Amino acid sequence: MTAHFDAIVIGTGQAGPALAARLSAAGMKVAVVERNRFGGTCVNTGCIPTKTLVASAYAAQLARRSAEYGVAIGGSVQVDMKRVKARKDEIAGRSTQGVENWVRGLKNGAVYHGHARFEGPRAVRVDGELLEAELHISPGGFVRSHVHPTQEETFTAVEGTFVLDVAGETRALGPGETVVIPARTPHGFRDAKEAAKLQVEVRPALALDDYFRAYLGLSRDGRIRLPASGLPTGLLQIALVMDRYAPEIGAPKIPLGVQRPLWRMLAKLGRKAGRSASFPEYGAP
Repeated sequence: MTAHFDAIVIGTGQAGPALAARLSAAGMKVAVVERNRFGGTCVNTGCIPTKTLVASAYAAQLARRSAEYGVAIGGSVQVDMKRVKARKDEIAGRSTQGVENWVRGLKNGAVYHGHARFEGPRAVRVDGELLEAELHISPGGFVRSHVHPTQEETFTAVEGTFVLDVAGETRALGPGETVVIPARTPHGFRDAKEAAKLQVEVRPALALDDYFRAYLGLSRDGRIRLPASGLPTGLLQIALVMDRYAPEIGAPKIPLGVQRPLWRMLAKLGRKAGRSASFPEYGAP
């Protein structure tokens, strides 16, 4: 079974539920995926449980110092750790249930309890069910020509006309039309003439989702720049990315057997210059 959404939010930590609520309120169809306890680290094992335990410790310390305040307890202060833990579990449990009720009550939302795995840049599988998000192309948008060395990519137009360059040939897709791009086939697009909406599948997914996170994060922060044509900016950083994600992405026109050693050599220089191929800040550790 395949379900289609405008957005897919993975995880119900501090940011996820609020983002899903905003998107739902804006009329978007949103999927929320959680594999464990609703609320994430803060609610279940971080902030709230820790502060609850600290509050019990503070109460015990005050009780031990009660004589300083003119209060007589009439015996030594004992800490019942089973009760302390039960109180912590009760408070955290209420918060967990509150987050779950919130996301399940979203007007345009759907909740999936399971482990999410990317099957493509816009497709997520949750325990056997495939969730797809649509790719929105804005006028003037572009994706520099590239190849996927081992992956097949499928574009299906949903709205508008999408013009794609595939191996030097121009392909125009209208609503309902599909093009399948075999592995190692150069493809991209530039200067989109109109807004378009697409469904994209890449099989096998490999680590392409991590590549997109790294690439988009580096581009957004100005650490690299890949124009539609011409020389890129931040070559050593780009080399580290291309070397790490060699199974997922490659440059066109240059044989893979030639470019991979070149990327590897430049990546070594990049590491010596203090750059990294790990990007936990972008979700690609």
